[in-house]
This record gives sequence, structure tokens and C-alpha cells, in this order.
Amino acid sequence: MRHSFYRDIHKAIRLMLGELTIAVGQTDFTERESFARLLPKVDEAFGLLAGHAHHENAFIGPLLAERRPDVARAIETAHHDQDEQLATLRSALLAIDCRGADATARGHAFVLELSRLVAELWSHMADEEEIVMPALWATCDDATLGEVHQRLVASIPPPEMIATMRFMIPAMNHAERVQFFRGLSAGAPPPVVSALLDVARGTLPPAELARLEDALDPPSQRAA
Repeated sequence: MRHSFYRDIHKAIRLMLGELTIAVGQTDFTERESFARLLPKVDEAFGLLAGHAHHENAFIGPLLAERRPDVARAIETAHHDQDEQLATLRSALLAIDCRGADATARGHAFVLELSRLVAELWSHMADEEEIVMPALWATCDDATLGEVHQRLVASIPPPEMIATMRFMIPAMNHAERVQFFRGLSAGAPPPVVSALLDVARGTLPPAELARLEDALDPPSQRAA
């Protein structure tokens, strides 16, 4: 299977959006404490979405514009629309007054608008994997794709990387996690590997964590 810019990060975003949708639906917008617990979750999710689109625009966008300008224009337009939707949604959320008579109605309106955005994002991500990535595979060799991906990953600030990995690691399947950590161990400084293994320890169920650790450091080798 050829390298994909999107597979792993999109799994992370789908998990994040699913958890956010559940959290929003469970929020009582008439209770200050319930509302206050929601706000940082929305800010984190919206911040990661904005960061993801920015990284795509900065690194994948120029390559796509060079090789497939027609596809690049459509993706750029979609990202611009998403930025506006995120800003509008956040403003609507902050405008809700828990003490207001319309708090419940406005809270549910936010639930519905978020669900529309999530549906659009899921469709957009499928387009990127089914249209954008094949267009790049057809016009770029693996060395080019790998070099762009390395520059993209290197540009992500450590706090954003850790926040993203909190969703990406549990969203992967076992084989993908093993591949990810083996590749990481081959090229990243030990403190980075250690930090992301700590993320795995904090996000994976015990059985999945044990399976990962056994794959990365087999018991037979530990005994030796």
C-alpha cells in the first residue's frame, strides 16, 4: 500500500468528532458547570481541525496545485468554508446564556449545526482519500510524497502533536500502531518516542497496550 497523507490523521479526526458529538449531545446548556465542561472540548477539537487544514494547505496544497490544479481549487474552497463554519459555530456557542429562557433551544440548535458540520467533514475526508490521494499517487513518486509528509510532520508544534496523538493512537488498529511506532523509533529522537508511548499508555485499553508493547519489545527479547 502506498503512502497516504490522510489515513491515520483522518482516523484521529473521526474519533475526535465522534467524541465531541456525544459530549455536545450530553451537555445541559442550562447548567453552568455542564456548559463549562464542554467549552474546552470544543476549543480543542476546533483548534485541531483548523491546524489540520492549515498543514494541508501549507504542504499538500502546493503539491496538488502543481500536479492537479482542478482538484486543488476544490479542496482549498472546502477548507475556506470549513474555517468560516468553525468560527460561526464557536460564536454561536459562546453566545448561549445558561440563565436565558432560550438556553435549551439554542443549545440544541448548536447540536444540529455541529452535526451538519461533522457530516460535511466526514464526506470531505472521504473525498481527500478517494480523490486527492489517488490524484497524487498518479502524478508523484513515493520519494516526493514522503519528503512532503516529513516536512509537514516536522512543522507541527509538540503540544499540537501530543493533542493529535491522543486521538490518533487509539483510532488506529493494532497493525497500524506497530507500523507507526517502528517508523517513529527508526527516525525520531528517543524523548519523542518516549512521549508518544506515554500517550499510548494513557489512551489505550490495557489489553491493546500490552499487545502493542509485546510487538515493539517481544517477551523473548526482553528475557534475553
